[in-house]
Amino acid sequence: MLALEMIHLEILAIFSLHFTLKQAGKETLQHNQLECAELHQNNVKLQKLYKEAVEIPNFFLALIVKSKITRLTKIDTQRIVEYLQYIKYWGYFELSLLQAVLSTMSQDDIEKIFSRFEARIDSYRGVFKYTRKIYQISYQVNMIRTAKGAKEFAEKIFKKTASAGFTDFDFFILSFRNLVIGFMKYRFENVEQGLIEITDALSIIKILGGDKIYTYYQSQIDFYISQSDKNIL
Repeated sequence: MLALEMIHLEILAIFSLHFTLKQAGKETLQHNQLECAELHQNNVKLQKLYKEAVEIPNFFLALIVKSKITRLTKIDTQRIVEYLQYIKYWGYFELSLLQAVLSTMSQDDIEKIFSRFEARIDSYRGVFKYTRKIYQISYQVNMIRTAKGAKEFAEKIFKKTASAGFTDFDFFILSFRNLVIGFMKYRFENVEQGLIEITDALSIIKILGGDKIYTYYQSQIDFYISQSDKNIL
């Protein structure tokens, strides 16, 4: 990496720390609004949040919002990946950045990032907000790689996350885990049984989260199933 790029990343790291310390309340509100808008697929709200992030300005926050509206470019993805590799300690902001690029990262970048990500799972034990984000990320990347047929990597991520023991009292994440199990079974073992388990998991998610969240995850799993079927063909 060029010296100028290192300086640029260092400045971004300092800005990120400043943003976290000075605007923690505002950032939390923005993240809550973003996650709510994404779950409800509220494109008008997402566009508004994107405009606000650009006007702050906060380059990486804008990319997080942008990822919910459209697919990030290779340049956007690379900027985020370089930032995540450079930053020594990750907070909720960095986890959100990682989630933003899961579908656009290369396999090599996923391997590198997750070797670092996995080492930090234990440090978030007992912190509910982080725990849910960690599981969302782990299971999302699992479904992405499962759809592409990367069985070994998908199983590795699943076992690593499951062994951490965070899901015991979180029925929502437990249901999402069951959704992933069903999808892995659909892709690698038995299509019919996998679909049954997917349907069961979605039913529980609907009971726990209501129609909006059910519709969101239904659309997510439909997308991954379509991607999986394309890769099989």
